[in-house]
Amino acid sequence: MADSYRSALPWEHVVIDDFLPIDIATQLADGYPKPNVLSMLKEDIKPWKYHKNENVDRWLLDDATEMPESLKMFAAAVNSRHFLQFLEVMTGIEAILPDPYFLGGVRWLQARVDS
Repeated sequence: MADSYRSALPWEHVVIDDFLPIDIATQLADGYPKPNVLSMLKEDIKPWKYHKNENVDRWLLDDATEMPESLKMFAAAVNSRHFLQFLEVMTGIEAILPDPYFLGGVRWLQARVDS
């Protein structure tokens, strides 16, 4: 997987089919508002905050206490030393740090701005 990641074009990346079991992926997806509802409102929806710039509409949840339990557990898993070591081996980047405060991205929902 590391070779595939490092040789991917146009930039380094990897696609991992079936990364999550479907029931887990569904639980995580269910923790987000439906995109069609957000795209009509274009405003804050508690606890989500609305942010717009010229390229994108975004809704963010920057308070981890507002996360559903399934997302809290997923966030803990991807911040775990075991997962970070997996990323280090795959990317070749040493000493990847966790982000326990989710600075800049607890949860984002993003929509393209149509002109």
